[in-house]
Formats: sequence, C-alpha cells, structure tokens
Amino acid sequence: MATRLTDADRMAYWLFWQCYNLSIDTAACRSLCGTDLPRPVRAMLPLLDALGITRRKGDTIGLTVRGAYLFHLVEKKYTQTYLRPMWEACLTEPWPDRVVL
Repeated sequence: MATRLTDADRMAYWLFWQCYNLSIDTAACRSLCGTDLPRPVRAMLPLLDALGITRRKGDTIGLTVRGAYLFHLVEKKYTQTYLRPMWEACLTEPWPDRVVL
C-alpha cells in the first residue's frame, strides 16, 4: 500500500516525526523541504512558547516536558483513529482493496 504526498503532506509528516526527537531544526526544514515552516506554524510559535509547550533556541524549536506530553496525546489519538483501522484491515486481509478511516 502506498500514497502520494503533496509538498505540504511531506512537510507535515517530517514535522510530526521531528517531534519524536523533541525538537525541530528550522534550518534542516529549509534544507530538506526547500522552504521555512508554514506561516500558520510560525504564527503559533509565540503562543506555544508562552504556554510552555516549546522553547526556541537559535534555529531549534524544542518541546518542553509539557510539549512532549501534549504531543504524546496527539500521537496516541492519531494512532487510534487512523493507524489502528489500517493495521486491523491488513491483519484480516494482507492486501485490502480499500481501507476506510
């Protein structure tokens, strides 16, 4: 099974996995994705800093302990909502024609 990702999808996917590292290197984002973080993400950064979710140091946006916990909650919900149905479908039929999420 495969899917085609748009540029925005690829960046969202990259950002999601960077949160597992507890930091986002904005210079690496520019290098890999060819652009800065999306405007809505950049606009939220002051609020995330003020709420104690992130801490910025140079080109790195780090998740605080609070931020890591909140990311875990989001990731858990994503897994339960999207990945579990896909895994269950593949366990029933190794190459399903369709998976409804």
